[in-house]
Amino acid sequence: MMVGPPDFSHDKHPDFKSIKLAAGSGSTPPSVLEWLARDPDRKVHPAVRYWLTRNSSTPPDALERLAQDTDGLARHGVAGNSSTPPSTLERLAQDSEGYVRSEVAGNRNTPPSTLATLAQDSEEDVRHLVARNPACPSATLGQLAHDPDNGVRRRVAGHPDCPPSALERLAQDPDGLVRSEVAGNRNTPPSALGKLARDPVEYVRIGVARHIKTPPGDLERLLRDPRTAEVAVNNPSLPAATRAMWQLTQH
Repeated sequence: MMVGPPDFSHDKHPDFKSIKLAAGSGSTPPSVLEWLARDPDRKVHPAVRYWLTRNSSTPPDALERLAQDTDGLARHGVAGNSSTPPSTLERLAQDSEGYVRSEVAGNRNTPPSTLATLAQDSEEDVRHLVARNPACPSATLGQLAHDPDNGVRRRVAGHPDCPPSALERLAQDPDGLVRSEVAGNRNTPPSALGKLARDPVEYVRIGVARHIKTPPGDLERLLRDPRTAEVAVNNPSLPAATRAMWQLTQH
């Protein structure tokens, strides 16, 4: 039967530094990490437990145990660990501490259903991290496209999996930075790019001038704008004849 570690509860212990290094090292044997995590009598210093929680080599069973720690920093570490099992992340998504839920929101292992729940979190930081999570489902991104926070909508507009329907909506967003993200998103439909080609904000129009899906007619419009012409003329979607005519006018 495996017993817990000796008393490493204070940082004056002669082996404290080496134990802390071992707790955070990917080369430490999993059995040693499991041994350090088995700490019913709180003999391990919180800093050591925190490094355990951040170590992707820490075994899932040990992370599950550490996810129940009374120390919020330990739960925070587990929530951000790439080796934490989805079932553990589901439970941590209900943590009372926002900084723990934020780590769950940004973890690629977090189940889609849990991300959908966190997309409704009362804390903006949590919703921000859901919106930037590469694993965030398109349906959840569509939901977050209605978020009251500008920063969340910017994350949605720049997400590579943002659905075209959400980008259509965000192309009309009152925040210029949101519209700029839409102009640069590969999923943005030509109809939305056509609207953005008339945007009052210069950097939005520049993004449209660069986009491969911008319709030729809108690229021609952007050619007539001295602030976007140099970008539009290099867009592969611009007809060669139009490019040649424009270049003739520059001499």
